[in-house]
Amino acid sequence: MHLHNASESQKAKQVEELLNYVEEIARLNGEPYMSDFSHELRENETAFQIKQRNLEMKSWYTKQEMFLKMKDMERSFENQQLRQMMERVETQLKETKERLEQQLNQEQAVRLELEKRAMEAEKMSSDVVKKLDEEQAARLDMEKRANEVEKNSTGEMEKLREDLRRAQEMAKELNEKAKQCIIL
Repeated sequence: MHLHNASESQKAKQVEELLNYVEEIARLNGEPYMSDFSHELRENETAFQIKQRNLEMKSWYTKQEMFLKMKDMERSFENQQLRQMMERVETQLKETKERLEQQLNQEQAVRLELEKRAMEAEKMSSDVVKKLDEEQAARLDMEKRANEVEKNSTGEMEKLREDLRRAQEMAKELNEKAKQCIIL
């Protein structure tokens, strides 16, 4: 009798675990999974109760036979319930797996497209940076040349100013000599 109780507690534990899995799937899917199933359970329980009453009414069974028959019916009912729950859980798991695989494939396609775009953007960015570097190098070269020209032109301007000043002095001297000259 102790082994019988152990198997009953084991079955109850299995039923509890199965119900937990079913509730988890229902939570993940956001669907009222158990409400549909509970209606079927009530129908099955009603059929079980009718069979049980019919069995009790038959007086030709001894109490021991009735007890064994009722236990068999209970096990059969429990096994049928477990089988139905397991089928539903398997179906839900398959549907969830297919949905998750589809979602994964979509996300992988999106990721690949984003990686492609990122690579294109990186290439464009490196091209822009290269062009900016070239433009900056050209600008620095132009500034260097401009500084050299300015430096050279400053020296040239000083030389020209000096030449102009000497020419003005020579012109002044010539004007003074021209005043002294009688021929003119």
